[in-house]
Amino acid sequence: MFDAIQQFFDRMMSDDDQRRNQISVELASAAILCEVMRADQTVAPEEVEVMKAALVRQFNLSAPDVNELMTLARQETDAAVDHYQFVRLLNDQLPQKDRFHLLCAMWQIAWADGELAPLEEARIRKLADLLFLSHSDFIRAKVQVQSQRDAAG
Repeated sequence: MFDAIQQFFDRMMSDDDQRRNQISVELASAAILCEVMRADQTVAPEEVEVMKAALVRQFNLSAPDVNELMTLARQETDAAVDHYQFVRLLNDQLPQKDRFHLLCAMWQIAWADGELAPLEEARIRKLADLLFLSHSDFIRAKVQVQSQRDAAG
């Protein structure tokens, strides 16, 4: 597992510290999204596709890079004891508006399979709190994503 992570970072990183932080933020964001995707104990193909689209949109990655990032994120979340390592990095590196966009992506993943499981909502609530997003941000993101779903469907 460590070799795969190291290869990913070696391939994607330059010597620039800002690029290193961006990659770290990408992996932490993907890990948080994996947590939401797996919250209800089932991973629907629609959830995987929504997560891929969110990572492409947020970080402008290619399809192969997103696939590799998602694999690494799943490995990281399998090995993680808690969310602290991920949310700490995101809180340190992302401005509030980017953490809000991540929160919207969480809601999109939760609704991707056509239903919102109580475990998914609970996980999103916990992560929003850990990301220092207010309850009004939590509700605003939920309503915004739900409105987009209603308009599209």
